[in-house]
Amino acid sequence: MTGPIKGDRQVPLEINAIRTDAGGEAPPLTALAFSSGGALLDRQRVDDKGNARLSLPLSQSGDMIRVLLTPVGDEEKLDVGELLRRGGIDAHVALRPGAEKLPPLRFELTADILGPL
Repeated sequence: MTGPIKGDRQVPLEINAIRTDAGGEAPPLTALAFSSGGALLDRQRVDDKGNARLSLPLSQSGDMIRVLLTPVGDEEKLDVGELLRRGGIDAHVALRPGAEKLPPLRFELTADILGPL
């Protein structure tokens, strides 16, 4: 996996990872954004409060972005399928041409999603 793609114009995407059960703390997490073609667009660590901010490049044609939230590990050598198999969860975001802002993306974390936490 190569480094993130950065375009001329970027739009921020706020990520909120919310713990919804009474379990312990979530493991350290990373938020990753991939283009519809599978190219890594951005990668950021999720902070202790469950927040991260991804910067997504705007294109003239738009794109469907796949956002993954995954336990921190060796993401550099893994593809999307492998990240999902290792406990990642995903969501899709439509990135329209000329977008100025995107609504925050919320992930609800439970033990059955990320394993015993």
